[in-house]
Amino acid sequence: MKFSILVKKKIIPFKFPEGVHILKEHHFEFASICLRSDGICQINTEEDRLITLSESKPIHTMVTEFNEGKPIYIMHVPGKHTNADDETRKFLSSEEGLKQRVAIAFVLQSMAQQIVANFYLKINKPEIPTKFFNNQTDAEGWLLSIKNSNTFKK
Repeated sequence: MKFSILVKKKIIPFKFPEGVHILKEHHFEFASICLRSDGICQINTEEDRLITLSESKPIHTMVTEFNEGKPIYIMHVPGKHTNADDETRKFLSSEEGLKQRVAIAFVLQSMAQQIVANFYLKINKPEIPTKFFNNQTDAEGWLLSIKNSNTFKK
């Protein structure tokens, strides 16, 4: 007799700087999204997952709804060893995928993620500032510097 055990994978928990809190949040089985009081929309996904287009589109829609049509500053914190498939990377760098997005920061946790990140920048070429970080503090600082500058205000 064969048994299979369904193990729920861990979604990276939200961490915020002092004084920052959640304005809105939504949870999917594989990801959590929150609009933070500092204007950053944070997306955390579970570990060891290949995110597909059918999963990324609902996240994309929810992020857009959270910010009610205003420019969005995204920080994506994927779980360790989590990446996006080809269709998702193409969508996220397309005109539709970048609509209302001003800048995107990714907080990477593995060498595989760094390789895919470099591929994404070189092949998919998103037309908004996109940068990869090894820690959340640096990603937040970069996004807030863009948000507070006149260069990218819409």
